[in-house]
Amino acid sequence: VCHPDTRIPDFKWQQNLRAAQHHKEKLKWLCLVGSSGKHGSAGSLPLAEKLFKNYFPGVIVVAPLPGELAPDFEDLENTRDALQKLILDCEYGPKDIVIDITGGQKTASVAAAMVTLDRPDLVFQYVGTQEHTGDVFGFEAKTRRHEER
Repeated sequence: VCHPDTRIPDFKWQQNLRAAQHHKEKLKWLCLVGSSGKHGSAGSLPLAEKLFKNYFPGVIVVAPLPGELAPDFEDLENTRDALQKLILDCEYGPKDIVIDITGGQKTASVAAAMVTLDRPDLVFQYVGTQEHTGDVFGFEAKTRRHEER
C-alpha cells in the first residue's frame, strides 16, 4: 500500500515504446518530443530518454526540446514549426524518417500530417488502441500535386 503522499509519475510513453519497437531492426536514431505545459510530456523527457536508451541499446536517443523549448501540442503552428526544424536539422533524409503521432493531441497529429504534405517520402505513424492495440499504421500524406507526378 502506497502512502497517500507517494505518487508514481504520470508516464505517457508506453505507446511510443511500441512504435519504436516496430522499427527496432532498422532503428538508428530516435528523437523524443514532448509537449509543453504543466501536464505536458516534456517534463518526463529525461526519464523517457533513459528508458528508450535501455530498451534500444546502440540507438542514439535524443530529446532536443526540453521544458520551455517543447512545443504546445495544442498550437498547430508551434508544433508544425518544431517538427519542420527537427526534420531540417536531422542528418537523415525523409525516406529514413518516421514521425510518430501516438499519444499526442489531435492538433499535433494534424501538424505532423501537414509536415508530410510537401515531403512525399516522409511518413507519419500511429500505434492503434482498443481492438487495434499494438498495430502500427503508417500514413504518407501528400498533396494532389505530388500524387500526379
